[in-house]
Amino acid sequence: MRQFDCPQCGAPVVFQSATAEAAVCAHCQSMVVRNDVNIEAIGQMALLPPDMSPLQIGAHGEIDGLAFTLLGRLRVRWSDGSWNEWFVEYADHTRGWVGEAQGYFMVLRESALTSPLSESPDDLKAEQLVEINGTAYRITDSKLVSCLGGEGELPSAVTTGEQWQSIDLQRSDGYVATLEWNQGVWRFFEGKNASFIELKWQNLRALPGWDGVPLETQRNQTGALNCPSCGGVVNLRAAGFTMTAVCSHCGNLLDTTTPKLKVVQAAAEARTVKPAIPLGQRGMIDGVEWEHIGFQYRRDPWSGWMEYLLFNPCRGFRWLTEFKGHWTLIDRLLSPPDVNDREVNHRGRRYRMFADETCEVRYVEGEFYWQVRRGEKARITDYIAPPFILSREVYPKLNETSWSAGESIEPAALQKAFGLPSIKGPMPGTVGIVQPNPWTSRWRDLKPLALTLGTLLLALQLISSRHSAPGQNYRDRIVFDRATAATTPIVTKPFQIKQQGGVNITADAPVDNSWLGFDLELIEQTTGTRYSAPLMVQYYHGYDDGNWSEGSQSATATIPGVPPGTYTIALDAEADPRITTMPFSISVKSGQTYWSNFFIGALALLAYPLYTGIRNFSFEASRWKDSDYSPYPKASTDDD
Repeated sequence: MRQFDCPQCGAPVVFQSATAEAAVCAHCQSMVVRNDVNIEAIGQMALLPPDMSPLQIGAHGEIDGLAFTLLGRLRVRWSDGSWNEWFVEYADHTRGWVGEAQGYFMVLRESALTSPLSESPDDLKAEQLVEINGTAYRITDSKLVSCLGGEGELPSAVTTGEQWQSIDLQRSDGYVATLEWNQGVWRFFEGKNASFIELKWQNLRALPGWDGVPLETQRNQTGALNCPSCGGVVNLRAAGFTMTAVCSHCGNLLDTTTPKLKVVQAAAEARTVKPAIPLGQRGMIDGVEWEHIGFQYRRDPWSGWMEYLLFNPCRGFRWLTEFKGHWTLIDRLLSPPDVNDREVNHRGRRYRMFADETCEVRYVEGEFYWQVRRGEKARITDYIAPPFILSREVYPKLNETSWSAGESIEPAALQKAFGLPSIKGPMPGTVGIVQPNPWTSRWRDLKPLALTLGTLLLALQLISSRHSAPGQNYRDRIVFDRATAATTPIVTKPFQIKQQGGVNITADAPVDNSWLGFDLELIEQTTGTRYSAPLMVQYYHGYDDGNWSEGSQSATATIPGVPPGTYTIALDAEADPRITTMPFSISVKSGQTYWSNFFIGALALLAYPLYTGIRNFSFEASRWKDSDYSPYPKASTDDD
């Protein structure tokens, strides 16, 4: 550590790092540059407004087992927002940067460019692929940025208002990088994204209003400002993170990126929607306290939905979305997933494209981490694997693409989390885009059981059929005679049935536009047990606008469950009045296997699994019915 006197005010300026070349005087904000012999002041940094970042100079973190310390900070601004860039020194005496935005962190170190870039900064757009040092990167956003101010030690002198082009990049393996174009020179930084928990922060500053720190003891740290339009007090709940706020007094949309607020959009005519969760309401989700700080209503060409912005100074931001009473909890996705046409593979889960539409902001209230405006448009593509969702938002005017991941959450859980008397639930008859399907788990469990039981039942039926192949037991030719039919029944000769099972009795007669019928009895000779069945042979044909026919010259009666024994058949015959005599044949086959028993058994055994599968299918078909990418067949509609 070395200490110098500020050339501007004489106050001590301490350099903790041997690698830092500049520092901001904490007393007069002068940029002090050293070369270890001569100290000079080259300009003055703007005083940074209070913010709600938990980081401070002297805080410690760790990345991949390597500790680092925060030595200084730059506040970087672009047209629609700003963020912190912290200069860090690692335990191995190397240095780098930690970008802090929206509660997430980009940890970077500078790398040399092994070959010059052929593209100019203006040619590099979001979603474009670019090769750097032999590795392919996808551009996630490109912005012209400027320095708002700074504090502490810095690797080189930066002046307030200095501008450069900042281009964020992503590799296919999830690692990130940043290109900077400043005064005709490219600089390249490589690293990774990380969450607050992953960086194992220590020596953080106390935050007013959070973690038991009283708000009233640090009023000058709360971010209270005055609206330039009406003079009303604007209390920023996420000062330093908030880029836009709506004045609660006059409704004007304000730019909060500089210490002096300015109006960026006049107030809406009237509130068009009302949030279900009041602004400022806090709730516990997943063991973390969140405050509702921003609310917006968005629409695509077909429908509208509400979005609630939640804030925690250490965890950043989360979103709650609500559509027809169906709620989803959304987090930013640090690494974009692998997109393959209409499918996305992410963390072992396959997502299908559900919607791809341009949406527009219709109403805003509260504060946001970017300069949201009514009328702002974005292209949103949703991929779902209920109860999970992935969303890609492309902002053409901002030259930016972002990904988020969400999961369905029950209204009752939100009601309990935020301590609300009630909260809107699903509209009757609607299925949410990622609403959990109550039948999926049951169908998933029952489907293999149903397949196993069905296979076993079929196997038993086939085995039974094989071992009970039908045999010819009896066949005879008989003549029907009307003169004796009324008084004397026809009785066949005795025959044997050797195995228990079904018996088919078939009659064949040369009827022609006539009929021959029987009331038959199958009679067991020892016990006298009788099995009755009707049998009718009838056949008709003719011509009426074409040839037609119905019936047959053969008919069969089936008698199930007949035991072995000696049998005869008694036939009480009747015939068409035009028939006086007619020869006919009678045949008997036993050992029949009837599939009706199989189907009755299968229906009884598989009724509930099939019901569950049908309900599961119906639920998913209802979910996808309004999607242009539905995997389920759609019912045809008549536009006339």
